[in-house]
Amino acid sequence: MGSIAFMLILATFFIIYFSRKLVILPQQRLVFILIISVTSVLIMKMLLDAEAYSLADSIGLFLPLLLMNSLILFTNESILSMTDLRSVLNRIFKVALAALLFFIMLGLLRELLNDVSIFTSSAGFFFLSGFIFAAINFFNRKFA
Repeated sequence: MGSIAFMLILATFFIIYFSRKLVILPQQRLVFILIISVTSVLIMKMLLDAEAYSLADSIGLFLPLLLMNSLILFTNESILSMTDLRSVLNRIFKVALAALLFFIMLGLLRELLNDVSIFTSSAGFFFLSGFIFAAINFFNRKFA
């Protein structure tokens, strides 16, 4: 799931970066980003359904809900205003790597807490995500 998120982030960023010269009004940027993000997720979901159905079945709705709605939307807005390809690639790599590490950490936690049935369900995925973000915020405040 982490590698799928990594590929989706890279693909979405590149599409948005190379289409930044289109005349997009500031009021329409969020809609444009949303359309590109949703389209890339749908294409990836269709590819997974066709080629790796068991993987697509185990991922379920996690990918479209969590990844695109929370991660991509806030980051892609800044890509439209960037002009330097090097800084864009730097930002893309950092966000994609953070998503990959997040999903690896989430998968490890789900495996460690496999005996507790709530953490193996869909709701458990969101609980663990919340716990991870709370821990990150705690450590950021403690060491800042």
